[in-house]
Amino acid sequence: MTLNGAPVEQGIGILSMIAGGIGMFVFFLALFALMTVAMCKIYMKAGREWWEAIVPIYNVVIFFKIINKSCWNMLLFCIPIVNFIFAIIFMNQLSKKFGYESGFTVGLLFLPVIFYPILAWGDSVYIKEEGQQGVATEAGVGMPAAPVVETPMTPPVVEQTQTEPPVPPSM
Repeated sequence: MTLNGAPVEQGIGILSMIAGGIGMFVFFLALFALMTVAMCKIYMKAGREWWEAIVPIYNVVIFFKIINKSCWNMLLFCIPIVNFIFAIIFMNQLSKKFGYESGFTVGLLFLPVIFYPILAWGDSVYIKEEGQQGVATEAGVGMPAAPVVETPMTPPVVEQTQTEPPVPPSM
């Protein structure tokens, strides 16, 4: 059977390709929206504004400020092969800034669609200074536990009552 000189099967094939293309477009648009919102939330957890995550080039400058690195490190991304190595190092710095271990870095690199939302909406706390402790880890690989809170210790006050005067030692 033909329709306007072309076989009907060809028309159905073209329609299914268009429907598949639209479906893939919607899927990747939703994925892009999820990752964009996750990055905005991560920047907000680090004490930055949400819009700083979506401005091109500026978001990389702010990313280096979040992980306490110089903005000159952006030049390392211009060197082939070296850029992959330093991208892994910088992702590790990001995961450590939120109290996670190297296992979480592997997740950020290979399953970013899962691990960036965990970083964004999880219980992790941004660690501003290198010496601070943000979250402790339990048995899981980089899974956060309760935050460590440091409080100044004061010695307990013990009241002593003397009923008898002290006896001097005998010689």
